[in-house]
Amino acid sequence: MANKQIDQSTFQELWEEMKMLEIFEYARELAMKEGEEMGMLKDAREMVMEALTERFVAVPADIREKVHSFGQHDLLKQLLRHAIRSSDIKEFRAVLSKILAVS
Repeated sequence: MANKQIDQSTFQELWEEMKMLEIFEYARELAMKEGEEMGMLKDAREMVMEALTERFVAVPADIREKVHSFGQHDLLKQLLRHAIRSSDIKEFRAVLSKILAVS
């Protein structure tokens, strides 16, 4: 097409199509990034729950609900560390309450 002349309206149509393709590509990239982040959060929540279950066997429903409500990866990492270090479920619950109060 480089050696052909096109009229203004054809050029405008092609330009609009190119812009739409760029918009679709941008939206696809955003969706992929969001999906990756959601997957990482899901995995982090599962890791915290796995550590709690391994340490304390039974995890109360209120703690499960609070862990699953977290939407920040760095806070879930903190919870995982405390799930491993806490001497009992009461200690973990206290830490969980403190983290929730700060966030």
